[in-house]
Amino acid sequence: MIRQFSKFVAAGAVASALLVPATASAAITQQARVSLTALSGTLKPKGRTYIKVDAYLSTRDAASTRNQMEANPVGAISINFPPATVLNAKATPGCHMNQYSAVSALTAACASSQIGSGWALVNTAANSPFPREQLADLPGALNSPPPCDAGNLTQYMDTYSNGVLPCVPIGHLWNRVRAYQGAIIAGKYTPNAVIFANDNAVSGIAFAGTVKGNVLTVKLPALNGTGSGAGELPFGWVLSDFRLLITKTNYMKAPACPASTHKWTVKTNVGFSKFKAEPTSVLPPNQLISTVSSCR
Repeated sequence: MIRQFSKFVAAGAVASALLVPATASAAITQQARVSLTALSGTLKPKGRTYIKVDAYLSTRDAASTRNQMEANPVGAISINFPPATVLNAKATPGCHMNQYSAVSALTAACASSQIGSGWALVNTAANSPFPREQLADLPGALNSPPPCDAGNLTQYMDTYSNGVLPCVPIGHLWNRVRAYQGAIIAGKYTPNAVIFANDNAVSGIAFAGTVKGNVLTVKLPALNGTGSGAGELPFGWVLSDFRLLITKTNYMKAPACPASTHKWTVKTNVGFSKFKAEPTSVLPPNQLISTVSSCR
């Protein structure tokens, strides 16, 4: 995992700016929209049929005094899908790679086990007026949006619940995200795991979540050395936005639609960590967010 960050050498100039503890409030605003929809067309999903998942999560702190209004790292996430939701363990051949494998290795070896894709933003907390290097444009691929205008005064607080990112906030890193079914965790292949691979021109990280019953649990790695919090990347960087579409046609099967409400509810529980440079700061409390999807 650490080897993947060798490319961060080009970003070493910003690291020193993160060695001085910053004061920030625990006024965290967590957004978590996890919608369930039909696999095709505009029809609402029927019960006991395969569906797709559209998830968007963002973390903001309007009172943060860190550069780029950086919020505390998200350390753990659990997503509770409707009871009796079923995952097909044989929907793909399964990715028989370590959860912390290099993103390029996962792309090459696990293409047949991909279940979804999307994008993510990394807040680097850099004190710089210049946009960061992003992924090079590739024909026919999901590419980085342009940088936000320097005069955009809301770029570090804007959120993108509709899944569309119009511009990359200055100093942030845009990541292409791919999700793979299966992973090797602690030396053992786990078919009910999901690897989330985040790729960027200067960074690449991969980590896994596991599914038990109808609950997906993701514990983010601590990568900023001894004392860093879960979800704290090298140099104190953090994931601020994460958008993923799971579209594999035979991966997730919905339960029967409740006759009384014609609604499914997905509950997302998000926990936060402290930065190792701020050991005495206030830890933000967990947040529980619900998303309601219509069904029939």
